[in-house]
Amino acid sequence: QCPTGFPLLVDGRTCQSSLSNFLIFARRTDIRIISMETHYKTDVVWPLGQMGHSIAVDYNHIERKVYWCDSDDKTIKRGRLDGVVETLFAADIEVVDGLAVDAVGEKIYWTDTKLKRIEVARLDGKGRKVLISDGM
Repeated sequence: QCPTGFPLLVDGRTCQSSLSNFLIFARRTDIRIISMETHYKTDVVWPLGQMGHSIAVDYNHIERKVYWCDSDDKTIKRGRLDGVVETLFAADIEVVDGLAVDAVGEKIYWTDTKLKRIEVARLDGKGRKVLISDGM
């Protein structure tokens, strides 16, 4: 039997090793995925460890990593399917409620409604800068 969401291959013995068609969403204390490659649609917790309040999630299909904001510890993090998590930003973050990953351009963009600005950085966490802060 294959893990939830991973279809059995045509040989009848091997499970598909990765997903290419899925929905990802944040649900406060976890991030979940729903495979669109099976006839049943069951959400599965992505094993990323303890979360306070996950919001603003996106996925980088090139790196195969999920990016999200945790509003409890005021961080932006990324993680792999195997559960390895890295904190990208832990300073000068307040209320991130929007986040987008540009996988091709290797950038991450986010909005912070408390600080009233839109920021950008490279996916490695370097080159962080404020794009817009006036009139927000």
